[in-house]
Amino acid sequence: MLNLAMYDAVNSIDAVRHPNAHYEPYQQNLPVPAASASREAAAASAAYHVMAALHGSHQPSMDLIQARYQAQIDAIPDSAEKAAGMAHGIAVAQNLLTLRQNDGYDGDPKLLTAFPTECRGGADCELAQVVEGLEKILRLPYG
Repeated sequence: MLNLAMYDAVNSIDAVRHPNAHYEPYQQNLPVPAASASREAAAASAAYHVMAALHGSHQPSMDLIQARYQAQIDAIPDSAEKAAGMAHGIAVAQNLLTLRQNDGYDGDPKLLTAFPTECRGGADCELAQVVEGLEKILRLPYG
């Protein structure tokens, strides 16, 4: 999610600056940023807010995330562009977190081990295991 938030935050600014660019967002109905919004501030804010939502209950992680975010934001000169970029990054992160809240991204990781770990019967066995693994994935609750 971190990369998706940063991608949409930065590229949606670029899409406003360069309307003929071929940008396909991950998220639909993103807020339209100001063309002058800082790409760096948007990326940092989007990343920070996703990470804070995912790791907010683990204080050692949050201390590191907060320190790195603060260093990135402090490196950008204070300006209206910085403020607009930060606001846009927050909006993109919140939109993504809302979009993904019920898709199982934070589910039990044991469910992601869909493919058996050993095969003893050659190519037919391997194919059967792949089919079995795909069936398990398709049965996962996504909503």
